[in-house]
Amino acid sequence: MRFARTLRRRRERGDADRGVAKPAGTTPRTIRHYEEIGLLPASGPRERGAHRTYAEEDVERLTDLLHLKDLLGLSLDELKQLDIAAQLKLARHKRDQITALERELLAKRKRAKRREKEGR
Repeated sequence: MRFARTLRRRRERGDADRGVAKPAGTTPRTIRHYEEIGLLPASGPRERGAHRTYAEEDVERLTDLLHLKDLLGLSLDELKQLDIAAQLKLARHKRDQITALERELLAKRKRAKRREKEGR
């Protein structure tokens, strides 16, 4: 919570990339490199010379990536592979949820039609 407040204050002052890097235990250059190789989404549009700004979920993602890298001793390529696998797993889970909801909707439509016919 304190980190989020500090980040908001730093964003307001315009030094969000430094404000993100220090608490995460890294450098602004590392953050830019993670953006360049696709581990972090690019920061939003900004004017030339302006500091990058990040959403809170991006900061959490950076912290998670750094922890995984250190904890498991992963290379950046391995981190990317792990991230892709996690995204695929999430996508499959979402697809399964959508499929289940579609089945439920179809069943409800059938029940509604049946009740409509019974009411006539």
